[in-house]
Amino acid sequence: MKPQPPLKILFSLAGLTFSPLVLIAQETGIKDRFTVEYRNASFENAGDVDDQAAEWSSIAGLEGTGSVKRIDARASDGRYAMTVAPDPAKAADDTSGSALFVQTNIVDPVPGLYGWNSDLSSDFAFRPGMIHGYSVDLAGGDSATTPVYMRLCGSVDGRAIQYWGGPAVISTFSADFVRRPIANRMVPARDIYQAIAGVGFVGGFTTQGKEAPLPAPVAYVDNFSNIQVIFPKLGISDTSTIDFGKVPAKTKKAAPQRTITNAQKDTLPDQRTDDLPLEQIASVLYGIANIKPVEMEGGVEGEAYYFGPTDDVGAVLIGPDAARFAFVTDHPGATPQELRFVGRDDASGLLGGEDPESEVLTVEFLGAEKPGTYSATLRIVTQAGNLGKVSSGGDVPENIHHVDIPVQATVY
Repeated sequence: MKPQPPLKILFSLAGLTFSPLVLIAQETGIKDRFTVEYRNASFENAGDVDDQAAEWSSIAGLEGTGSVKRIDARASDGRYAMTVAPDPAKAADDTSGSALFVQTNIVDPVPGLYGWNSDLSSDFAFRPGMIHGYSVDLAGGDSATTPVYMRLCGSVDGRAIQYWGGPAVISTFSADFVRRPIANRMVPARDIYQAIAGVGFVGGFTTQGKEAPLPAPVAYVDNFSNIQVIFPKLGISDTSTIDFGKVPAKTKKAAPQRTITNAQKDTLPDQRTDDLPLEQIASVLYGIANIKPVEMEGGVEGEAYYFGPTDDVGAVLIGPDAARFAFVTDHPGATPQELRFVGRDDASGLLGGEDPESEVLTVEFLGAEKPGTYSATLRIVTQAGNLGKVSSGGDVPENIHHVDIPVQATVY
């Protein structure tokens, strides 16, 4: 028997692993994860038509001529599974030959569901740096297997998929069901205003070229797990006042070093092929002290929306005497009073996990000629919600948490 080409499926999500949490400072009470449930995840409930699964349907306006059926011959969980087979007479780039299945409104659409300042006190909120995942059973058919493309998006036509980290390719040579955990990370994408449609779509479509063998290749999908979403967490080694004490005039002085860490140790497993090892995907903690609002087509009048990349500045020195202080760092912002949060590979943000990334935080008093007390505030701003005070607007955007640490020096 000739070896079959691998079954290829594109996913954007996966299962979940846990590890003990280490909390560095007092928590705010904001949750650091939530779960989203698929409806009819194992296709056990029939739809209006016997060979269709309840809660699953074709994409409106993109109905293909391929076959998507609920069958009871190859189920991995319960009695039924989903078969997916394209129309082999259609060209590979012709969606009319696709076999399409989706589930809409997994999370009901609400404004402010996505973005840097989504409301973390709500049941569902998504921000860059969060990790998300589910697992699913998949298998190939008796003939050559067919690609299946699966995705989580902001709307049924696939918009905002880039915000979810894009699709991921998985494969298997197995004709028996294989459990595939897939993880991905939300990214700071531009122009994702379409995402206000909600977490409205997960599913797949297939395409098959005219040269495909007959009968049409078939893929089997079954037993979706819940979607797990985990937030990054801010860790600060010391949040007490930075007090330089008494300092002689015209003298510089550096404070003891502190650290900023992504304190979220929990990760999500990712294994996309038969031969690749299992990997753990970690969250990313971003510095967002300088983010600005963007206009959003279709947004709510008067609402400010924060999308797009950040300059990574996560700590700033502010206040009347801020210019008398500076960060001692290899990762300065545009001024000495700005500190960027950058990982070991100089990538944006700080990875969490078992070996989390940290940013060194050292403040230096630059000196002064005149005697007196000089003060400033060290403000730390990230997309995490576990520490600090939540803003109601103003210098820090609404719904974003920040930690303020007093800084002072007395010159004599």
